[in-house]
Amino acid sequence: MGVATGVFVAADGPKRSGKTSVLDIVTPMLTVAGLQVCHTKEPTAAFDLTQEESHSGINLARRLADDRAQHIESTIRPAREENDVVITDRYIASSLVFQVLDGVPFDQAWELNREFLLPDLNIFVTANAKSSLRRRQERNAKNRTTRLERATQTDKEASLYKTAKTFLAAKGVHVADIPNDDGEHRGKDGERRAETATAIADLIKKACNQFS
Repeated sequence: MGVATGVFVAADGPKRSGKTSVLDIVTPMLTVAGLQVCHTKEPTAAFDLTQEESHSGINLARRLADDRAQHIESTIRPAREENDVVITDRYIASSLVFQVLDGVPFDQAWELNREFLLPDLNIFVTANAKSSLRRRQERNAKNRTTRLERATQTDKEASLYKTAKTFLAAKGVHVADIPNDDGEHRGKDGERRAETATAIADLIKKACNQFS
């Protein structure tokens, strides 16, 4: 078995932060910069998303932890041996937020994840209340909200992400906040996403130099 060399990056953040759309731009930016990149996500394609509607609390948390265990062994570890960078869209930090919002005590949520591989860099993509509200209204209009989205209070979610970030930093994970607000000075959505993606790509390139 080869030695892991690729930098492992997790990207987390509140729902409606625009994280996934931004990460779709980050990968080609890094490729153009000469880095070999594996871009993956959680829950994985093997996870039946209807379980997020039919299960809750510790039952759902355990199912998601099982999915993560498989993800690490089948995708993340092998990809680190073959790539300069492995990026996962959502990881442990998201569990420490959404499972707590779903009624699981923080310590119990961590216990389900404590043996998993920690990221070298954890990027937290954020959005201010005004931006989150606009995006939430758009999703509501398209009937695309999930059970957790319907039940989640934006301020509580943001507070839990701060707690998760501080907790993981204390475990030795390098953490960074990247704002992805709508602000008028940031131009149209495409321009905003490109600006945010550039900031994330720059962070990842610095991490590659730091951990190589």
